[in-house]
Amino acid sequence: MRVMQIAYLWLYCCVCVCECECVCVCVVCSIFFVDAHNNASEMAAGTLYRAAQLSRLTFLGTSAGCPTKQRNVTSHVLTFSNGRQWMLDCGEATQHQMLHCPEVKGSRLDAILITHLHADHVLGLPGLLATLSMAGGRSESQPLKVIGPTGLRRLIETILELTFSYLTFPIDYHELDPLETHELGPMFGPDTPELAAYPIKHAVPCLGYVITESPPTPKIDAARAKALGVSGPLLGTLRREGSVTIEGQLVHLEDVCHAALPPRKVVLLGDTSDASSLHAAGQGCHTVVHEATLASGMEDQAVANGHSTTNMAVDTALALGASRLILTHISPRYAVASPEETTPAKSTDLVLLDEARNAATARSSALE
Repeated sequence: MRVMQIAYLWLYCCVCVCECECVCVCVVCSIFFVDAHNNASEMAAGTLYRAAQLSRLTFLGTSAGCPTKQRNVTSHVLTFSNGRQWMLDCGEATQHQMLHCPEVKGSRLDAILITHLHADHVLGLPGLLATLSMAGGRSESQPLKVIGPTGLRRLIETILELTFSYLTFPIDYHELDPLETHELGPMFGPDTPELAAYPIKHAVPCLGYVITESPPTPKIDAARAKALGVSGPLLGTLRREGSVTIEGQLVHLEDVCHAALPPRKVVLLGDTSDASSLHAAGQGCHTVVHEATLASGMEDQAVANGHSTTNMAVDTALALGASRLILTHISPRYAVASPEETTPAKSTDLVLLDEARNAATARSSALE
């Protein structure tokens, strides 16, 4: 049976899987892309990774519709191993959440992806842009890519105009028809992450994104290279040119390398009751971030409003063959236990996590 990790963001905070130094009631936490075949020392040494490898996913807000005392509205940031960052959605007060999270920096943002134009996913964007402009550190030669559904540019420019705000850096807008598929490819040149956007079902036009990292740099097997007579300066030539000739025999780089690791995918969904349009593109993804606005048993209400329950999120993750499912966009009706409470049962939000894990176990067993 395939084992799928299911995470609920408050569980991660409570067990301190958060790199930022914040108390567990702060919804700012980081999930790391470290698997059994990529350990932390390899990542630090950079032996298996180019600059565009997935490194960390930081959640700045996980509440649905409106903030609570413990959770802000939707936004999360994907960090690559070169330190560059992409943001997905930017609800109100996202920039304030960034102040609690030192690993998320406006100067590192290369792209902001918006799934749809509901207020809890986009109203923090004009303020963040204005703050980035006031803070400096980004020049006219550093455009910020802003990607999202048709109408996003008009929303941003109207708010900036009416509030007499201006930007000191250009925005590279990519407005996408939310009813069409968009294979955008590498967004920042060769060997950079590939992006694709797909229409997903919600109460308003909405996009889901599939991000694929660039292929990892192959690691040379020194013993294999030596056996073929490649050593010293010849190793450098082999890396640069891809092949060398040793005593009349042509040796290719792949002849002396360990098996390459496949590039990983992450699927980032907006609000949705049906994301089947990207099942093929997201197949075998490392991580899917899926909304779970409501609990199991409330499917009719969820679908009527374009949302999902925990069980619906599990079904999507299983259809994608995902290794990890992260639940977010949780309705404010689900309470969070305070740090002083010692009984997990008092926290109704943890019920959602149990539901998802039980559903995953049952459905996986049924597929055997």
